[in-house]
Amino acid sequence: MYGSGYILGNNEIDIVRDSVVRIIIRDTQEVPSGVIKAEWDVSADKSGTVTAWLVENGSNYDLYIGGRIQAIDGEYLFANYTNLTTIEGIEKLDTSIVISMKYMFKDDRNLSDLDVSTFVTNSVTNMIGMFYDCKNLESLNLNKFI
Repeated sequence: MYGSGYILGNNEIDIVRDSVVRIIIRDTQEVPSGVIKAEWDVSADKSGTVTAWLVENGSNYDLYIGGRIQAIDGEYLFANYTNLTTIEGIEKLDTSIVISMKYMFKDDRNLSDLDVSTFVTNSVTNMIGMFYDCKNLESLNLNKFI
């Protein structure tokens, strides 16, 4: 679903995944500080309970995601962010009903550290290529991966 260059399914903005260097996941919908280039509803039911913001970071962007985040499908969710260096707050992502994490972080070539120890994976049936082509991933925490 999110395998294209579009950021979280938003095809109305001209900024693509290659421009995002940080993803910050928060449990509030407080508007981040900085120059906001885009803001949109990313909740599955379009109820406004989860919002995304693109905030300028030099010539690139930070992607903020705020609200109670219940992931339904993890396929390609964070894939193809080729210049992404950091994902902060990933422990706030509720993965308890996710069935597929196929290519979830595919091609995140500049991501060096990732802690997915809080992911609940007992419903997941597909993890093919979850970290495919994460060339610089040096630290991967799966300690409590269930």
